[in-house]
Amino acid sequence: MERFDGAVGYFAFDGWTRPLAGEFHVSELDDLAIKLLPDKDVESLRHVNFLDEDDLAQPEDLGDIFYASIVGYPSSAAKRHDRISLETPLEIMSHFGEVEPNGRLSIAFNKKEGGLGSEGHTIPKDPFGKSGGAIFSMRSSGRVVLPGQSAKLAGIALEWRKPEKRIVGANVLILKKLMVGAIAGSR
Repeated sequence: MERFDGAVGYFAFDGWTRPLAGEFHVSELDDLAIKLLPDKDVESLRHVNFLDEDDLAQPEDLGDIFYASIVGYPSSAAKRHDRISLETPLEIMSHFGEVEPNGRLSIAFNKKEGGLGSEGHTIPKDPFGKSGGAIFSMRSSGRVVLPGQSAKLAGIALEWRKPEKRIVGANVLILKKLMVGAIAGSR
């Protein structure tokens, strides 16, 4: 963020873009940045469903292995063939993951495994541009997802390690620590 010179903004409930001004709290070591929003910005984002603290994964939710879904937008828009416009649909990629010894999340990504859709087997897009996307997790026992649970925010995607066929992310515990520090520093 310190080297970024462009404007950062968001779409408010009324469809207008608004600048995201103010100070970002950055952890270079963890490759994360957060921003505390003033009340007026929170109000303009009332169309967004915010996560509660209960929606954040705990260490026991991740265990030795967990099932993960990485949610994000592609790095570039796709041209629509039915009209003159661009579209950037939300994309989700899922596979099993684990917590590395350094605390980072590691989720397998094998493009050849693809997925099943209404048109049969599909080949997922390369996950370029997914940095900053949410990683949601569900508890598993070995390679079986445990039923009767809801997904929890496990972390934030940081990079696609193509030769290793995996996506690495920051653990939500690191993100939470950064948020607590930012809140304490704002008082």
